[in-house]
Amino acid sequence: MIDIIDRDHRSRERPCNPEFWLALQEELLPQLQGWAPHRSSDADTLVSGQCFGGLSSVYAVLNWLQRFGGAVSLSGSFWWPERGQPNGRVIQQLKQGAFRDAPSRFYLEAGRREHLIFKANQQLKQDLSAAGHQVLFHPVDGGHDALCWLVGLLNGLKAMWQHIL
Repeated sequence: MIDIIDRDHRSRERPCNPEFWLALQEELLPQLQGWAPHRSSDADTLVSGQCFGGLSSVYAVLNWLQRFGGAVSLSGSFWWPERGQPNGRVIQQLKQGAFRDAPSRFYLEAGRREHLIFKANQQLKQDLSAAGHQVLFHPVDGGHDALCWLVGLLNGLKAMWQHIL
């Protein structure tokens, strides 16, 4: 639930930014533990987001396997960094053999009316699965839409935490 400052910051900070994720791990999560003590298990810690946040959450899991157990990505912008191309940086890295160290868990959701995003999510599902990761792909009859994301977040959390419920 990290909000954006403005569009320029969002475009710079959200997609595949290691500084963002290091700050989250080293600053925000320890503060959260102080404000609301909780039992934390890295394997059961999920990250989630929509659009750039969906892309970024998958990026975080792939790069910090020891800290994040899985991602819920809603309408992830896996075309990034070049709009119009369905095979963005994360997909290209997977195709080149990256991110095969340890299997992780992913819940991907995309709307059939998000043509580029839908196609990129289908490709990502295929490439993550080929790399040995556990992937649930849930297509929805919708678009780039907060209403879809609300339901998708609840469905994704339920699916990803099913083993501990």
